[in-house]
Amino acid sequence: MATLLPTVPYWVFCVSEPVSLVAGFAIAIFQPERFVALQLPNTESTDLSPSGKLIAWQTGNLFGIMAMMGIAILFATTEVVVVKRYLIALLLGDIGHL
Repeated sequence: MATLLPTVPYWVFCVSEPVSLVAGFAIAIFQPERFVALQLPNTESTDLSPSGKLIAWQTGNLFGIMAMMGIAILFATTEVVVVKRYLIALLLGDIGHL
């Protein structure tokens, strides 16, 4: 199904989004101090409390799940309506970022 998308949406949703989610997963899991420091302006890496590490790890797990879900939906399904609904859900999530 992913190959049926136009060029720009294909590169945004099938390439750059999964790559960025996997990168966020890796940093949050393997370098939780750096991950937390990157979320705050002008902050250096500091020691995290155990609960801070746990929150960073759980956020990383969510990034990993989102990457796997996006890859599964865009590359495994042949249903156009499923892909459209997934892209609408991403749009609504992105509006929340703004």
